[in-house]
Amino acid sequence: MLNKLELGCVVASQGTATIFNGQEERLNWFLARHQSGDWGSLPESAVEENERALRDGGKVKSAYIFDGFKVLVVTEADRSTTKVLLPEELQ
Repeated sequence: MLNKLELGCVVASQGTATIFNGQEERLNWFLARHQSGDWGSLPESAVEENERALRDGGKVKSAYIFDGFKVLVVTEADRSTTKVLLPEELQ
């Protein structure tokens, strides 16, 4: 996969650490999808926002389903940090 953005420091929330426990390769697969520009199950408007953010700077977001849970991956605008979290953990 071609990398479209740098992830920076990757941080998993407590919720995602619990659901991915022992399945780090699956978590890494979602991170690779995010990094390559596969935004998962986002609406078209959010996909367009991501494309703008890649071009002009801004947060980049992805959403995936894992074991019945929606998992979000968010890379900060400065590309210093990428967070993996559940929607209820989003601040």
